[in-house]
Amino acid sequence: MDIKHFIKAKLQDYFKSRLKLQVNTFKNNFDSDSFENVALLFPVRGKNDMDLLRNVVRKAKQDSLKITVVVFSFTIDMPDLITDRNLYIFNADSFNYKWQPNDDLKQWLEKRKFDLLINFDFNGLFELKNLHNLINAGFKIANQSESLHNYCDLTINIDENKINWEAFYTLAIRNLKMLKIKKNDTRNRSSNSNTLQQERGNR
Repeated sequence: MDIKHFIKAKLQDYFKSRLKLQVNTFKNNFDSDSFENVALLFPVRGKNDMDLLRNVVRKAKQDSLKITVVVFSFTIDMPDLITDRNLYIFNADSFNYKWQPNDDLKQWLEKRKFDLLINFDFNGLFELKNLHNLINAGFKIANQSESLHNYCDLTINIDENKINWEAFYTLAIRNLKMLKIKKNDTRNRSSNSNTLQQERGNR
């Protein structure tokens, strides 16, 4: 590492614990009936994480979702990297010393809007929280972490020692389906109530 990168890395470490991220509220009137454009956000440190990531992507494709995989890499080497035009890898070099996106990442963010973002970071890492916050998505799901409460539409309480990324994906989709059922039930009750009022008014 040259002196320039060394100083930048030290400054990034300094600001990690001092920066207060602005809450970006990207609201697109999310409809759980019709989400299909989904971003999956992962922290990756090596081959084992890439293997776990593949399992989630395989499962998501079985659900007929249009998937974009977003990786924050903590390693220089990405072993056995899957070749996929919908896989995007960012790291600390994608940001300046105050963790603002560089031009390439900024353009990438501006061009993309997702129906749904699922964050697979279970540890509340600043790097993932920052990227999670910058991604434009109509609905955001993450682990139930205090550091992410203000940045999510839905958080799921899990024991990270007993659950893997594939299981978390299944929980996220299951919770979305439950929201859909609850929403449809509310619509039906409202419709039945209006019908009953009309019938009473006609008597």
